[in-house]
Amino acid sequence: MMSMMMLSSLAAKNRSLPLQQYLESILEEERARVGLSSAALLTADLHLYPDFHGNRAPLADPRMSGMICGLRLERDMLNMAKLYLAAIQAVAYGTRHIVDQMKK
Repeated sequence: MMSMMMLSSLAAKNRSLPLQQYLESILEEERARVGLSSAALLTADLHLYPDFHGNRAPLADPRMSGMICGLRLERDMLNMAKLYLAAIQAVAYGTRHIVDQMKK
């Protein structure tokens, strides 16, 4: 059985697009379909905390653990794209946290 990542990669290749661009196109189509002002709002009910192997900076707590809240059982490209977006947002927020701590 193929994983969602393998399927999305195959779909992207069939459209001659890099995987990230393919997932972003899915998000943009959904944004337009539901009438949102930004694709970022598609993850309003999906949150990812990426510290699955602890936090190295700025909290330096190896006991912390990651979390995905709002994960659904659907196995389609739209949900894969939303999880991709939630991961990008989580990394961006984590980076912002580090930069804010460095400014103190």
